[in-house]
Amino acid sequence: MSGSMKPYKWFSGTSGWIHELLAKLPKDMQTKIRSWALFRPDDINDLYPFPRNRISYPGVERIKGYRYPAPGSRPKVNVPQSESDDKLYDIKYFDHDTRRRPAEVFSWSPDFKRVALPDSPEPAKLMGSPGNKNPAVLAYDPTGLRSAMSATNQELEKALDRAMPNHNVRYAWQGEEEQIVKDCEAKGLPVPPGKRAKFAVPAMATQRRW
Repeated sequence: MSGSMKPYKWFSGTSGWIHELLAKLPKDMQTKIRSWALFRPDDINDLYPFPRNRISYPGVERIKGYRYPAPGSRPKVNVPQSESDDKLYDIKYFDHDTRRRPAEVFSWSPDFKRVALPDSPEPAKLMGSPGNKNPAVLAYDPTGLRSAMSATNQELEKALDRAMPNHNVRYAWQGEEEQIVKDCEAKGLPVPPGKRAKFAVPAMATQRRW
């Protein structure tokens, strides 16, 4: 039992004379009996595993009972608007997953002899399904990429080309190479490839917890 319960709740099922007797005792005596008889006399939730419907915590303004504030009195949610409702159901990812169109990488090693390759008039093309050209799909998507059965490699390559990144990659430490080398030499440390990044982390992340 907990201490926030009234005295008559301690002895439920017994005669009322116990309640009357406890009610006549001084407040300090009631507190002593409560501390002796109850497991946690100051528990505000009466040792229930969850707060009661009309519970309120001293000093906590946002908790004033169950479903407070009422959902009907809350501001309306901000629902994003779309120009076309059809886009809400376009959840495919393969037409903008640029990992499916990697750049060609050429490597050379002096350990291998050069092999003369025959000249090819045209680069090799990716072979795949020609698509079933389903009219129901092509009616709302001429590319046919909205359905795997109607998708073709030609349209997929066009879509990936439009999604390919075209920005120039630049390191954050570019222009500080000389300063990085000087700092490492002054500290007697090996020169790292680049510069240590500064991450925005809360102050408590570096504090110990016991």
